[in-house]
Parts: sequence; C-alpha cells; structure tokens
Amino acid sequence: MKTYCCFTLLLFTIILAGFSPAALAAGQEFTIINVSSADIYDLSITPSGHAVRGPNALKAQDLLHGQRVRLIFSNYDPAIAQWDVVGITCCGETLQWRQLNLQTAHTITLHAGGLAELN
Repeated sequence: MKTYCCFTLLLFTIILAGFSPAALAAGQEFTIINVSSADIYDLSITPSGHAVRGPNALKAQDLLHGQRVRLIFSNYDPAIAQWDVVGITCCGETLQWRQLNLQTAHTITLHAGGLAELN
C-alpha cells in the first residue's frame, strides 16, 4: 500500500510539473519583415550582450529583401527585456539590430543601418 501511495504521489507531482507556466510556454511568435536591402539567410535572436549567437531562427527559410516570415521564438524569456537580432547575408556580411525590447513586440521590421521598428 505504501508503494502505491508513493507512486501515486510521484505521478501527481510529475503531472503538476508538466502543467507549470514554464512548461506550457510555447515561445513568443513574431513576424519579421526585412526591408534592410539585404537578403538574410541566417537570423539569430539572443539576449543583448551575449557573445555567442543563438540558433538560426529561420531554420531552412530565407528572408529576402521585402519578404516577411512568421517565427516562433522558442528560447524567448519574458524576464529579459533587451535582445539582439543578428542576420547573415549570402556573402557572409553580418547585420545587427541591438537592444530591442521584445516584451510587447509582435512585428519586427528590420531596416538598414541597424534600425528596427517594433509593433
């Protein structure tokens, strides 16, 4: 009987942990619009100031000039206010948009010169 109770309690704990807000968070959805005049083939979103770039958020997609793409940013942490977006062009040029507040943004328009519009 003790074993059954312990097993039931353990199962209940695992189920509760599975329904925690952190476990239910599916990430932040963004629409990224590229008006930077460059075609972007790799795009990472990382907390501002981190030296290591995050994974390619575009996966197998390209973000050509004038196009938009809908992304689910699975590594999004609402506790972090400032994010850097780094794009890589086909020629290997690095484009950077720094210290973007993504807490309320759902659309990010990337302009030339590191300027970004958040809506």
